[in-house]
Amino acid sequence: MSRRFLQPLRWIYDRSVKLKLLLVTLLAASAIFAGAPKPGIEKEIKTAEKNLADAMVRGDEAALNKILTDDIRYTHSDASLDDKKNVYGRIAKNPVKSVTYNDSTYRQYGDTVLSSHKLGINTRDNGQVYLYVVMVWVKQNGTWQLANRQSTKLP
Repeated sequence: MSRRFLQPLRWIYDRSVKLKLLLVTLLAASAIFAGAPKPGIEKEIKTAEKNLADAMVRGDEAALNKILTDDIRYTHSDASLDDKKNVYGRIAKNPVKSVTYNDSTYRQYGDTVLSSHKLGINTRDNGQVYLYVVMVWVKQNGTWQLANRQSTKLP
C-alpha cells in the first residue's frame, strides 16, 4: 500500500491511542481521588439520610428545607423532576409512611459523597415501592445537604 493511503489511517490510530491514554489517566485519577469516605463521614451521611427519611415520614417542611440544597434536582422513578418546593408538595399530597435503606454504598469525592441504595418507600397512595436510588450529598456551611437524587424502580 502506498504511504499516501496510510496517512489517514495513522491519524485514526494516533487518535485512538490518545483517547485510550486519556481514558486510562481519568480512571487512574478517579481511583486516586475517590474512594471510601474518610473516617466518620459515612456515619455523618447515614445520619443525614436518616434525618431525610424521618422528615419525609413526619412531613416536616422545616427539616426538609435544612436537608435539601436550594437548587436540588430530585428525580423520581417515573423521570419527573422536582425542585425543593415541589419535593415537599409531593410529600404533602402522598404522605410517606416509612423509608428503609438496604445494600448501601458510599463514595467520597472531597466535600461530595455519592450514596446508592436499594430503597423501600411506603406511601399512602402507592403502597410499598422498591427503588434503586443514587444520592449526591454536598457539605455546605458544615452540614451535609442533598443536592441530587435519582431513582429507578426495581422489578
